[in-house]
Amino acid sequence: MTLTKIGANLSGSANVISVTQSSHGFTVGKVLKSSGSNGTFATAQADSAANAEVVGIVTDSIDTNNFLMTIAGRITVDGVVPDVTAGTVLFLSATSAGDLTSTEPSTTGQISKPVAVVTTADSEMIMVNFRGEVIASSTESWDVNGSELILDVDGDTSLHANTDDQIDVQISGADDFRFTANSFNALSGSTLSIDSGATISNSGTLVGFNHNSFTVTQASHGLTVGKVVKSSGSNGAFATAQANSAANAEVVGIVTVVSGNDITIVTSGEVDIAGAVPDVAASTVVFLDPSNAGDLTATEPSTDGQISKPIGIVTTQNSKMVLLPFRGEILGSGVNNWDVNGLELVLDVDGDTTLHADTDDQIDVKISGADDFRFSANAFNVLSGSTLTIDSGATIANSGTATGFASNSFTNDVTITSGNLVIGTAGGGIDFSAQSSPAAGMASELLDHYEEGTFTPTLIDNSNTGGTYNGQVGRYQRIGNRCFFQLFLRTSNTSGLTGGDQAYITGLPFTSVNVSYAHAAIVAGSYGSLGTGNAMCGDIVANSSKIRLHRVTGSAGALQMTINEWSSDGEAIISGHYEVA
Repeated sequence: MTLTKIGANLSGSANVISVTQSSHGFTVGKVLKSSGSNGTFATAQADSAANAEVVGIVTDSIDTNNFLMTIAGRITVDGVVPDVTAGTVLFLSATSAGDLTSTEPSTTGQISKPVAVVTTADSEMIMVNFRGEVIASSTESWDVNGSELILDVDGDTSLHANTDDQIDVQISGADDFRFTANSFNALSGSTLSIDSGATISNSGTLVGFNHNSFTVTQASHGLTVGKVVKSSGSNGAFATAQANSAANAEVVGIVTVVSGNDITIVTSGEVDIAGAVPDVAASTVVFLDPSNAGDLTATEPSTDGQISKPIGIVTTQNSKMVLLPFRGEILGSGVNNWDVNGLELVLDVDGDTTLHADTDDQIDVKISGADDFRFSANAFNVLSGSTLTIDSGATIANSGTATGFASNSFTNDVTITSGNLVIGTAGGGIDFSAQSSPAAGMASELLDHYEEGTFTPTLIDNSNTGGTYNGQVGRYQRIGNRCFFQLFLRTSNTSGLTGGDQAYITGLPFTSVNVSYAHAAIVAGSYGSLGTGNAMCGDIVANSSKIRLHRVTGSAGALQMTINEWSSDGEAIISGHYEVA
């Protein structure tokens, strides 16, 4: 067999070699690979990685033993370029040896092997001999072979296993967590957080999670394993506890390790140091000893003044016990007093409801963090902002003198020396029904309303159109259902008002009673264009909040007053009163 390179001179820019191979059997367009024997070729196929290692494409079958093979570049040989749209990527066929296809292989185990890109349908393509990609299913392995698997954009968060049988999790450039056989480690400086709503379920053995402890350095401490300790009263120092007084029985924990000046104190949880657990039966409650400082006893203290202070429950004799977070109880006989000595007696769970007597001869009752009631000698006080409520069905019985408790009725006169008489219910008032001899037409004896204020009077026509003004003043006073008022009104212009319409003044503070003929007359003085011998008067008609104006003449009596009879700069001074609806 002979290989001869022809160069870039066949139908444009192509890299072509001449091959002599006995009885090769290839036709134009076949895609070839190395056969595995020196200098010979076979058809390639995308059914395996080995079969898809493409060398070139047959572009001329010269005779039985000779052919030309393009290994790169532009191919324009008839019969080689498929009749597909320009831009189509051609792949090595996975099912037909030596053929090209425009359909990318997609079956697991096949090879996605791009070979060429068509530039002109059926006549030109560019050979792009990329290495193929093995198509894998989700169940196949991806072997990174000790390399780092980069996960984020800036390359500092990764997984790597460059140490055998160990996976390191790197976050922001530092190894934070590590997996090894049957083990997960949060490395120094890292935190393992269990979020709210998450659960840790344990079916094995927890190591290092069975108690809370701390280590302290204390010179010449004199403590041994198993001693029960309290604060010594000096910062960071500890002493043996004893159940002979409340102060001595304020236990911090139990010494479990002593190393020179260093002592480890367990404050809660399980103690599993044999020397710290008494040699008593499982389920025994052990107490702080009132006689021997720092010791435990299975006998509960019982002498007055001693402290019943449970420390733990033995779960395995002489080897394990669980500490109890109980505060001690001061023991006393039935005839002894319990002296809180000015301290606060806390009554509720969150500690803001108490009794305290920190002021001599005074007991304060605190509710929700504030003093609400107080006892002192011969006195009980409801403090400012608090309420003393007598529930329905309860009775206050008085055999002494009640001060400041006015009743619903009075025999003598009542004088309010300060403040106001407040009617607390709408519609209530002063009831005069006890008076004798009411009028025959009496409808009510309740004075139920009083107010005073201002309003804005306005001149209008039949269409409720108003003018412009230089002065508008209205004042009123309502007593019961009677409204007294006075007003001053001066116009600067009446343009926009209809001259022949009835003239009204509107804006009264209340609507009049809706009773036929219950008109209320008004008293008026005016300066306008009424003429000599004429005067202004008016009335408030039923179910209305406006005054209807009239002109009184010497001969014709009261006539309707029109807008024309109110000059542009006219004014009126009016007073009156009417019954309110």
